[in-house]
Amino acid sequence: MEITCFGCRGSHAVSGNGFTRFGGHTTSFLVTFSDCETVFFIDAGSGICNAVLPETIRKAHLLFTHTHLDHIVGFPFLPALRRCGFELTVCGPVARHGASIKDVMTTLFAPAFFPVSWNGFPASVSFADKHDGDCFYVDGITVDCFCLPHSSATLGYRLRYRNRTAVFCFDAELEALDSRQTEQIGRLLEGTDLLIADATYTSRQYSDGRRGFGHSAMETVAAFAERYGICRTGLTHHSPEADDDILTQHEKRLQNAFPSANLFFLREGMKISLI
Repeated sequence: MEITCFGCRGSHAVSGNGFTRFGGHTTSFLVTFSDCETVFFIDAGSGICNAVLPETIRKAHLLFTHTHLDHIVGFPFLPALRRCGFELTVCGPVARHGASIKDVMTTLFAPAFFPVSWNGFPASVSFADKHDGDCFYVDGITVDCFCLPHSSATLGYRLRYRNRTAVFCFDAELEALDSRQTEQIGRLLEGTDLLIADATYTSRQYSDGRRGFGHSAMETVAAFAERYGICRTGLTHHSPEADDDILTQHEKRLQNAFPSANLFFLREGMKISLI
């Protein structure tokens, strides 16, 4: 299993000299597997526009954690949509007002926002709603879906292939979990090879008027990873206010404070292999 980061910024994209090391694109990850014809995208922020797949890859699943703009804005620019014979299955949570993932994506591709309908591309696109507790299988890959605390309907995803596991928890306010929910998610993540999790704020920022915004403090994620024996912990959804120097300082501080979390900050273009 290999995970490639095409974007790890939250809220909105940023650019400039201060954002070259960690990158400025919003959330998008690609997961590939050895001896497997299918790949998975996790979210489609602006970074997905750089996700060019080999011609030998003919199928993909796009797993939306939720449908806030910074996680979907790049979808119309996914290069694979322009390929004849390419099959894309789009999965995501049902909105709290009842809209399906297809309903939301149809709105994104409406003429007021984009000139081409989702079914106007050469690729074949289908949709599948996902719910808390769902589990499905694709070419030997197991995908578990679980609910996360955020301001809109949000899912986390656990991908298991052979003896390796990667978990994606974007836009999740872990501080909002009660003890029962914490234990439920903790059991799901216990011993995971790689956890990639939202860590938008410092604990001071979180306490200073950001409680209830739907994002975690990086110290909370680090402590959670240590508690449940996560092998490696990648922090993502970097604040657009945090430049390279600030993120580097936080990374070093947390690595010293939480050594057993094996923590690092995601960087655009980073590849992580689980072998």
